Amino acid sequence: MGLTAKNQELSQLNEDQNQSLKVLLRRQHTLLKRVLHLECPGMGNHLVFSGIPEVNEESSVHIGKKINELFVFMGLERENIHVLRCHRVDIARQNPVRPRNIVVVLELDDQYTVLHHAKHLKCHDTAVYINKQFPYEINRRRNILRPIIKLAKDTNMRASLTKDKLKIEGKVFAINDLDKLPEKVNMSYKSAVTTDSHVFISRLCITT
Repeated sequence: MGLTAKNQELSQLNEDQNQSLKVLLRRQHTLLKRVLHLECPGMGNHLVFSGIPEVNEESSVHIGKKINELFVFMGLERENIHVLRCHRVDIARQNPVRPRNIVVVLELDDQYTVLHHAKHLKCHDTAVYINKQFPYEINRRRNILRPIIKLAKDTNMRASLTKDKLKIEGKVFAINDLDKLPEKVNMSYKSAVTTDSHVFISRLCITT
C-alpha cells in the first residue's frame, strides 16, 4: 500500500472515530439531562450547612441540637422551623482538616426562611455558610461560574448565580454561553483561564 493510500485510510479512520465520539457525547448529554431532571426535585428542600464544628461519634440528635442552636443565633424561632432530618455527608475521619458538611431537610417554606436569615451569619463574621443542595454536576458548573460573578462585580456589573445559570445585567448565560459574556467580563475571564486549563476541559465536557 502506497503512502497516499495509507494516509487516506488513516484520515477515514480518524473521521469515523470523531463521528463515533460525537454520538457518544450526544448520548452522554441526553443521559445527564435525565439524571439531573430526576435528582433536582428530590433536593428541593435540602440545605447544606458548612463550617459547623464536628466531634467524634457525633449522633444525629447531637447534630440536630447544633442546627437548632444555630437557628436561634440567626434570630429564628426554633419551634417555627421544622427539621425533617439532618446528617453529616461522607465518611467520618479521624482528625479531619475541616468539619464535614451537614445536609438539613426542611419544610419548603422553612427553607426560604432559613436562607433569608442566613445574612445574620455574614453580619457576625462566622465561618458557617448555608447553601441550597444541588446534584454533583450542577455544583461543578456552579464552581466554574462563581469566579465570573466576581469578575463581573469588579467591573461594577450586577451579577448573580441561580442554580447553574449566570445573570449579568439582566442577561442569562449558561455554561456553554461563556463566549457571549459582556466584553469586559469576557476579556477578564479569558485572561484568568489561560493559566487554568481544567476550566476549558470542563466546558467541553459539561453542557446544559
